[in-house]
Amino acid sequence: MKARATFQRFGWGGQGRPRRHPLIAGVLILALVAQFGCASSGTDKRSALILLQPPPGETALKVAVTSGRFTPTFGIIKSDTHSVKEQLLFVALSPLIVVLMVPLFLLVLYEESAVERAERAEVVAKIEKREATIHEMVAAQRIQDDLLARVIVIGGKITPHAFMELTDRGPSTPGDHPDYHPLLQEVIYAVLEVVVESVALDGISDFGWDFRLIMSVNTRLVRTVDNAEIYVRTRTYYGKSWRTMEEWVGDPEGLRDELNQAYADIAEKTVEEIFLRPESN
Repeated sequence: MKARATFQRFGWGGQGRPRRHPLIAGVLILALVAQFGCASSGTDKRSALILLQPPPGETALKVAVTSGRFTPTFGIIKSDTHSVKEQLLFVALSPLIVVLMVPLFLLVLYEESAVERAERAEVVAKIEKREATIHEMVAAQRIQDDLLARVIVIGGKITPHAFMELTDRGPSTPGDHPDYHPLLQEVIYAVLEVVVESVALDGISDFGWDFRLIMSVNTRLVRTVDNAEIYVRTRTYYGKSWRTMEEWVGDPEGLRDELNQAYADIAEKTVEEIFLRPESN
């Protein structure tokens, strides 16, 4: 608000366009740049628009795209679908339930046969085997590389910029911020990081467990001249297909299709948000 009031006091319009006093306006701009710095952090996409202009004499900006050089974490999430009201009711009645259930519980323990215990152990073993199998199926995918490739393809199709793969650099661990300054010598002014942090099957229980794929990706647009972050965002993809664990394990092609859908969705939204945002008036 201070900056706006200052501009208006010196004859600037509400849209940031000078009406008069061009010399004073120029001095003010230089002063503001010196005070706040040229690089913005966080999610200031207006700074990205300033960066994303081809250099003089060139028609396209060279953007290097990299991904994480580590395996994303994988987990199975099981969420209870009972409402808060039901849970509070259960807590309120729990002392009475315990009193009534103790005799029955003791009777069940006494009556349970060795066959029943073996059957229960067999069910648990099947569940553990399926979960181990889905872990192996996900680990066998080239998740970081496949998302990187999709971003390059989509970026080349819908923007005028030249997207290129950067294979020898990129975060080696979650939260790692590599030095991209040497790329300036190759006339690369920006690096786009698309790093898959985690993949999971998110489950809900109603009359049985159903799971959907979720994927969390950290994105950074970095200016190579000073390694400044121009754009930062974490995006999470939520799959639309709900399947039992048995269905996921029995359909490897379906898992790949869901991963491909996640790559396409994340890549398209990322490229559009960073490179195709219209300039604000």
